Amino acid sequence: MSTPGREATTARMLTDLHRQNPSASRVWLYSSTVKPSVEPFYEMLAAHGGEDVLFLEDDIVTARNFVAYAMAWTSPYVTSFFNVARTTTRVAVPAIGFSFSQAVKLPAAVVRKILDWGWLTRRRIVAGVGHDDEIGRALSALGELVVYHRSLVQHVGERSMCWGPERTLMHRTANDFVGEEFDCLSLLNARTPEVTR
Repeated sequence: MSTPGREATTARMLTDLHRQNPSASRVWLYSSTVKPSVEPFYEMLAAHGGEDVLFLEDDIVTARNFVAYAMAWTSPYVTSFFNVARTTTRVAVPAIGFSFSQAVKLPAAVVRKILDWGWLTRRRIVAGVGHDDEIGRALSALGELVVYHRSLVQHVGERSMCWGPERTLMHRTANDFVGEEFDCLSLLNARTPEVTR
């Protein structure tokens, strides 16, 4: 998801995305033309065609083959592949305080619930709330859970559309990022514990 005025940031991210994910399928680019970015976010979800949605923001870099791994990742819960100051336990937890949606996989069943909830409540959207907080609001209201995966993407955007200059990039990066050279496909062959509730 992008926004006007960030064309250079978005172009850099797409270049990096294709370099790091050569086998990735087509990427749909949605642009938020207004603040908050909630309305375009719901329009994006509505266009998903009944499938899972891998939602990426426009100011990230990924580890190698992240998209292929994320598409192969299955969980009935929302999965965040980017974490700031969270413990990644592979245990599904309540979505209280969910934010930073740099890389999130939304299962189709959860997308349908978010859409139903969002269309009913969108007239009461709080001014200034972006899609990060909207996802958290929806998941919390619906009682949905979130799995915080080890960070396979890193936030590199110097300028935030939501936070003021006091919230520097240092406050918005993942300490557990595996690195751009890490091959996520190696995780497909590793024995990993199933996500528990």
